Amino acid sequence: MANGTLISPPVPTNPGESASEDDEEMSTSEQEMDETDAGSITTLDEGDGEAQVILPDDNNRLDTVPNYCGSQLITILVGKDKARYCIHKDILVSASPFFSKCLASGMKETETNTIELPEENCRFFNAFSSWMYDGTVKKIRDNDDLDQAIREWVLAEKYLVPKWQNVLVDAMIDFWQECYLDLRYVRWARTEDNRHLLLSELIMNTFAYEMATGSAWYQERESEMNALVEKGLVSTVELIRFATNELWTDPNGDRCAYHSHQEGENCETAVPPKYRMVRMEDESD
Repeated sequence: MANGTLISPPVPTNPGESASEDDEEMSTSEQEMDETDAGSITTLDEGDGEAQVILPDDNNRLDTVPNYCGSQLITILVGKDKARYCIHKDILVSASPFFSKCLASGMKETETNTIELPEENCRFFNAFSSWMYDGTVKKIRDNDDLDQAIREWVLAEKYLVPKWQNVLVDAMIDFWQECYLDLRYVRWARTEDNRHLLLSELIMNTFAYEMATGSAWYQERESEMNALVEKGLVSTVELIRFATNELWTDPNGDRCAYHSHQEGENCETAVPPKYRMVRMEDESD
């Protein structure tokens, strides 16, 4: 943790304050973050000046040519209102095998040069579009930004974009170096829909490490901790093990373990873990 100190997570804004129509029909996994007193996802303020960005390392930067003049423009219609995005085919294909298949020979999208994504939210697709062109993500400053980043990570998981996921993971770990992990993210990680995700493993390992190195903040939230046990999301044995085992690995020093890679690939920064969860389902027993 930065300078050995942590601050409490900022209090998110009032639930539902800036909810869009696309947010009203969220999946079960997305709703878990919104069903607590901590607040809900809100639309980010677009008028607060120049955004800070996280610069990806070379492993997670999308390799693209600097000039797209020779690349065909593909129209992507996003959401119920069919918001129109025009993205160069070369960069879209190199970013995601999903879009590469959509634009392969014989697919209807090849004839129309149009892809429709009616179930997606423009706010998160905006972030994807920006990342494809500049390889950066916005610095996470508070839990609202973190909620956004988690939704973006899930979108990247859906469309098979590991390099975007990895930059987002780094941004989350940076944030958790300064703030304790809010317990609503533990609830999100342990829901049935999410417990298999690599991001859930990161969340639970961050929780365990923080419990082992500075559990006083969590002890002050006894009622929330008890609620996790009552809902069967964590066990009392787990909480004791988290708080008493000093061998938990700091995710900040083991980032590669939470990055998405093709088989056989890893980060140059990979280090052997001292002690961390490997299979989430094994930890819930």
